[in-house]
Amino acid sequence: LEAKTLDASKLVRSFIKNDHLGLVIWYQWQGVPSRFFPDYLIQLTNGKYLVLEVKGKDDSRQQEKRKALDIWIRAVNENSGFGKWAWDVSFDPEDLTGILVKHSQS
Repeated sequence: LEAKTLDASKLVRSFIKNDHLGLVIWYQWQGVPSRFFPDYLIQLTNGKYLVLEVKGKDDSRQQEKRKALDIWIRAVNENSGFGKWAWDVSFDPEDLTGILVKHSQS
């Protein structure tokens, strides 16, 4: 459902599912190095890149993943050689359009 919304949105220039692309975010979970693969990489029509996580529920492990993703995004933006990046999380397919609008305006 997310891919359909992304494909239909006039705010999205292109997107890809992060499946076998190799973008991995490392984080610590209960003292153990762990990794996760964000769900989508999106280029918005305003030129910004959006890393989108899709989750049905939230818990402390998901929050730790997002903290690590936030650190990664800040590091990429600080370098400034890779364009402007942002991240967000969708908990319901209905909130995706609002997420796209928010990042298209900022």
